[in-house]
Amino acid sequence: TNSALELHYSRLKEETSVVPDTSELITSILPRNDILNQDNQKEGALEKEISPELLNFKKMKSNISAKLRFPPPSAFKSITTENYITSFAIYKRESIIAFAESNSTILKIVKWPSGNQIGVLEAHADLSIISMDFSFDGQYFATLGDLPSYQVSIWDWRNLTLICKSSNEFPASQISFNPRNSRQFCTSGLDGGIKFWQMHLGLKKNVLTFVQGSLIPSLGLTKSTEQINMISLLSGTDRINSATQALDALRILPTSHTWRVDQQVLCTSIDGNMIVQFNPPTGECSIALTSQKKIDYVQSKTPGIPSSRNIATANIVACLLGVDSTVNSEEIENSIGGNGNYKSDFGGAENIKQFLLGKDFVAIGGNDGKLRIIRADIDTVPHVTTIIPITENVPISALSISPDYREILILTEDKRLFAYRISSNELFLVLENDTKSIVAAEVSRLTGLLVTATSTGGIRFWDGEMGSVINSITIDATITSLAMSPISSIMAIGSQNGVVRIYDTSTILEDQPRLLMRERLHNSPISKLAFDSSGEFLVTISCDGKICFCDVSRRFRFLGYLNTTGQILTVNWSAEDPSEDSAEHLSLYALILDGEQNIGQIQRFQVPVNKDFHSITTETGEIPRSNIPVVIYQFQETIFDFAVIPKHLSAGRESFYVCSVDHKLKLYVVPSSPKTIVSEDRHQEILAMGPPQSEFLEHEKSSNHVKLSNLRDWVVTWSTDGFITFRTLLEPEKSVKILAHSPNDGGVRDVCLSLDSKGVYSVGESILRIWDWHYTTAGKRAAADASNTAEQIISTQNDLINEVVGRIKSFPIVADIVDSENEIIVSDRSLTKNREKTEAEKEKDIYRQQMITKLRSIKDRLLKLLQKNETLPDIEKIDREEFIIDFEERDRLFAKADALIRQVRKEIEDDNVKKRVIRNRIKKECWDSMEVIGQSVKSFRPDQLTGKIIDVTNYPIRKRISTEVITVNKIKFARKTQLTVSQMTKIKQKKSIKDNEDEE
Repeated sequence: TNSALELHYSRLKEETSVVPDTSELITSILPRNDILNQDNQKEGALEKEISPELLNFKKMKSNISAKLRFPPPSAFKSITTENYITSFAIYKRESIIAFAESNSTILKIVKWPSGNQIGVLEAHADLSIISMDFSFDGQYFATLGDLPSYQVSIWDWRNLTLICKSSNEFPASQISFNPRNSRQFCTSGLDGGIKFWQMHLGLKKNVLTFVQGSLIPSLGLTKSTEQINMISLLSGTDRINSATQALDALRILPTSHTWRVDQQVLCTSIDGNMIVQFNPPTGECSIALTSQKKIDYVQSKTPGIPSSRNIATANIVACLLGVDSTVNSEEIENSIGGNGNYKSDFGGAENIKQFLLGKDFVAIGGNDGKLRIIRADIDTVPHVTTIIPITENVPISALSISPDYREILILTEDKRLFAYRISSNELFLVLENDTKSIVAAEVSRLTGLLVTATSTGGIRFWDGEMGSVINSITIDATITSLAMSPISSIMAIGSQNGVVRIYDTSTILEDQPRLLMRERLHNSPISKLAFDSSGEFLVTISCDGKICFCDVSRRFRFLGYLNTTGQILTVNWSAEDPSEDSAEHLSLYALILDGEQNIGQIQRFQVPVNKDFHSITTETGEIPRSNIPVVIYQFQETIFDFAVIPKHLSAGRESFYVCSVDHKLKLYVVPSSPKTIVSEDRHQEILAMGPPQSEFLEHEKSSNHVKLSNLRDWVVTWSTDGFITFRTLLEPEKSVKILAHSPNDGGVRDVCLSLDSKGVYSVGESILRIWDWHYTTAGKRAAADASNTAEQIISTQNDLINEVVGRIKSFPIVADIVDSENEIIVSDRSLTKNREKTEAEKEKDIYRQQMITKLRSIKDRLLKLLQKNETLPDIEKIDREEFIIDFEERDRLFAKADALIRQVRKEIEDDNVKKRVIRNRIKKECWDSMEVIGQSVKSFRPDQLTGKIIDVTNYPIRKRISTEVITVNKIKFARKTQLTVSQMTKIKQKKSIKDNEDEE
C-alpha cells in the first residue's frame, strides 16, 4: 500500500489538486536521495481512480507493451456509495480509506481491499466535505468543509472523536498535513488564499491558530493605471495613493500546495505564471519559479516597497505615486504585455497548471496539454529539456509520480489518464473516460455485451458483469442513437446529420466491427432506431417527419419511408400475430405529437413481411398511405413515451403503457367497441381513447420514459428526476423505486436490460451504473425461470440466427466517410422498380446451371456406388455413413427436427403461461382475498347406506376492508342502541301503566 499513487479529487467536477514539489533552484530544493530512496518500492504501482460514487483500484503493470493499456477485469476492486464522492484520503501504512459523499458531512472510514467499515465521523457545520487528509503518522485526520462556514476539523479517527475545529472563514479547496509535524497543516485555494494552521492541545481545551500567507506579488504589468483606478471607482474607494494599495491591486492568489521535506510549502498561482514558496511560521512568500523572462531587480526609492519587486512592478508604483525610477522607458516597454515577455519553452503566459518533483527534475503540466521536464545542474540555470505533447489544447489537471520515480501519471481535463515512462521517453494511454457524454446504451441479446455510444463518436463494448471495456471504436460523427438486433450481431448507429451506419459485431472480441451499410436517410438528427422482433427491418425517425425502413437481414439497403404530420417522438414494434411463421405483417406504432392541439396520438402501421417494398413505393421511395393501413389512437393529453403490451398478456386487446405530462404512468386499453372519429382521409381510421384503466404517480418531472423488459415481465420507467421504477406487468401496483442519478446533472438518460433482466444498466451525466438485484427466495426462483426462458427463446431461434449470421458474413464491407451536410439523402435519389439483369447477373445464372449439372453427375455416381456396395460381401462393405458428403444437409435435417420439437415445446409453454395467468387470477379472487379459506373434509370410501362420498365443507368468509369493518361496527352499535332503547321504553311503559292502576 505504500506504493499507492494518489489523485485527490475535489468537488463533483473531479477537478484535481495535486501534492507535488518543485522550485526554480532545483539543486537546492530537491529532496535528498537518501530521503527518497527509503520509500522506493518494487516495480509496479497501485493506481487509484475515482469517479463519482465509485472508488476503483487498478493494478498497473510496469512492463508497458502497448500504446493503449486497460487493466484486466480481475484488477477491479470497488467501493460503491449511494451518492457522489466529493473527496477521499488514504492512510497507506494500514490501507485505510476515508471518503465523503455529496450533500452529507458523514465521513466513512473503511479498510481496503475488504471494504469493511471501521467507523463513521460526522461534521455538522457544513453542507459537504471538499477535502481531507491523514497525518503522516496516522494519528490525526483533517477535514475541510464547504458552505456555509468552511469548517476545519481535526479528528482522532481511531477513537472516532473530534479534537478541535475552527472556521476557515473563506472557501478553500485543499487541506494537508505537514509530513514532519502532525500538529501543523495547511489550507489553500479559491478565495481563501493560503493559511498555515497550528494545533495546540491542552488539558481542558484544544485550540487551532493560523498564520495567513502573504499575497503573491505580481511579476508584470497586468493592469494599467486606468484599470486599477477603475477598480477603485467600482469598489467605492479613492484613487490609489499608496504603494501598498498599488501592490495589492497587482497581487494574485495561490491555488494548490504541497509540503517540502524542509517544511516549506510550494504553491501554484491562480494566473498560471509562477510557483511560489511560503514559510509557514511567518507566512512570507517568495517566487521559486516563473515563466516570465528575468530582468534586473531594482531598489525602489519609495519606502514600503520591497526591493525584490520586478522592474515592471516598481515602475507601476513609481507611475502611480509620481516618484522617479531607475529603469528607462525602453526596459518598461519590453516588460509589458503579450507572450513576448514570457519564456517560449514554458508555453507562454498562464500555462503553469500543475507540477511535481522528481529525483533530478521538475515536471510541469500546462494548460496547452503538454508536459515539460525542467532540469538543472549546480552551475546551470533551470531550463526545459523535454516537452511531451499529451493532448491537443486540453489542460493537464493532475500529475503524480510512481514511488520508483520511473513513471509519471498525467490526468487531463477530458478525464483521460496517461503514463509517461521517463527512461524510454514513451507515452501510454492508461484509462479513458468511457462513460463521458453517453447518449444511448443497449445490450446484445446474443452475446450479453453492453454497448454504449457517446455524442463524440465513441462506441464501447463492455463486459457487463466485470464493468470493463473489452473493445471500442470511434467514428467521425456525432452519435444520437443506438440499437442492437434481437436475433443477430447487427448494430445500428444514428448520427446528428441523419446518417445510419450498420455494423456486424460478431468479431468484436477479436477484431473491430465490420461496416455493412452507410446511408444518409434524414435531414436532421436521428432520434431513435428500432429493430423489429424478427430482425428483418430497421426503422429510423427524426424531426423531419419521416419514418424510414431498412432491410437489415438480406441486402442491407434502404427500402422506403413514410411521411407523417406532427412531431414524431418515438416508435415501437409489435408482432400482430404471436406466431412469426404465420404472420403476414408486423405492426409499427409511432407516437406523434399534434402540433396544433399539443395532444398525443399513437399511429399503427401494418408493415408487410413477405412483400417486395418496391411494389408499394414511389420512385423516390415514399410509401403512400393507401398502401399501408393506418389506425390512429387519439388521446386527450400530452404523451412523452409509450410501450405496447403483448396481446396474449392483455386478453387479446391492444393496450399501452404511456408516460403523460402530469408525471404519471397510465395504462390504456382499447375498448372492444371504440368510438370512431370521422376522418377526411379514407385510408386511416381514428379511434378515441377513453380514460386510463389505471395510473400511477411515477416521477416528479414530466420528461419520463417507459419500456418493457425483453421477456415482457417488467415495466421500467425513468426520468430526469434521477429515479428508476420497476413494476411487474401483471401486478403493476407492486413496484421498486431507486434513485439512480442526480437530478442536478440531468437525471437518468437511458436504461437498458439484459435478455433475462438480471443485468440492469442506467446512464446519467458521464456515469454508467450497473445494478445488482437483491433476491428473496422467491426472487431467486423467478430469476432462474427467467434465465431458462431466455435460453429457450435463443434456442428456438437458432435456425433463423444461423441463417442471418451466414448472410452477414458473406456481405461485403463498405467504406466509411465523414458526415457532411452536403451529402444527398437516399430518398432524393431515383428508385427504379423494374431493373434488367446486368451482364454479371447473366454470367451468374450460367455458372449456376453448370454447377447444377455437375452436382447431378456426382449424385448419379454416388447412387451407383451405393448399389455396388450393397452387392459386396459383408467384409468388404463400408458403412452408409461413409457415403455422406453433404454434412450441412444432414445437420439441416437434424436441426429441422429439433426446431419442430422446440416449436411444440414453445406452444405447450405458451399454453401453460395462459393457464398460469388464469390460475393466478382465480387464486387472487378466491384464495388470497378470503379471511376464512374454503375447506372440506371428504371420506375415502362411499357411505354404505347411500353409496356417496361424504363431503363436509366450512363456510368461506371474504376479507373485509377497513371501511366495511367500520360500517358493520356502526350498524352493530346502532342495533344495540336500538334494542336498549326499545327495552327501556317497554319498561317505562309498564311502569307508567302500573302507576296508573295504583292511582285508580
